[in-house]
Amino acid sequence: MRVWAALLLTSLFAAAPAAAEPVSVSYRAMAGVRPIGEGALTLTLEGNRYAASVEGLLTAPLTTLADKRAFAEVAGTLVRRALLPDRYAAGVARSRTAVRVAVTFADGAVGSLSIEPRAPPDPKRIPLAERHRRGVVDPVSALIVPAAGPGYAPLSACSRMQAVFDGWTRYDVALFPSRVETVVLHGTPLTTFVCRLRSQPVAGHLRAAKGSGPRGLVWLSAVGDGRLMVPLRIEADFGFGRLVIEAKDARPFGAAQHEAGLGGDSRDGVHSASTFSASHTLISDW
Repeated sequence: MRVWAALLLTSLFAAAPAAAEPVSVSYRAMAGVRPIGEGALTLTLEGNRYAASVEGLLTAPLTTLADKRAFAEVAGTLVRRALLPDRYAAGVARSRTAVRVAVTFADGAVGSLSIEPRAPPDPKRIPLAERHRRGVVDPVSALIVPAAGPGYAPLSACSRMQAVFDGWTRYDVALFPSRVETVVLHGTPLTTFVCRLRSQPVAGHLRAAKGSGPRGLVWLSAVGDGRLMVPLRIEADFGFGRLVIEAKDARPFGAAQHEAGLGGDSRDGVHSASTFSASHTLISDW
């Protein structure tokens, strides 16, 4: 469960840009009200090509003995309402040890996989089969969400299920529409599309980890020219407690809000205003 949380933290230290100019978003992570990490990502979108570089620092209580530094890199193509990765690399380093993975993709299928160091088969884990390597995306691409196209309800962007392969495990991440909400971040009103989030382990995880994975809420907000949305905030319940990841600065989102005419006043009673705090309740949304 802690490995899943570390991968989620790495994946969610992310944002998306409008054009060739990079956009950077910084995030903080908390277990309840206790800070456990921070990170930043630089991502570019040029035409229909995207690339992202991520770094994060994870601290206790999420990790044990020593702090962990995590990184992830991804590049791929935006095709209609989907991100198709070409290559993905990630790793976690702690003290003198490090684990790295590199994956190439072709039409949604894993082309090659490299893991260092490669661990021997573990009978305590559900084995990965060839079918688990088809129709998949990497964790970073799974959490950058294309906005709804013309003629579609904005919240329809939340109606999606991603089959995620990170090199070690295969799991599903499903989003479901919840509401449109205007959130005030450091005095700046931002329109967000709130999705319920549910995860389900499929393979590579410990057999003892029965049942569904973490579930929670994600607040998506447009960036760049509005074609892509990224998490402004995520709340998810894990075995160690509630994980909260939130953006530290509204500026990366503000330009897209202005471009799309979003943010500010509520319209037709659809938007509600809120200020983020770690005391948000998830259960009422389920």
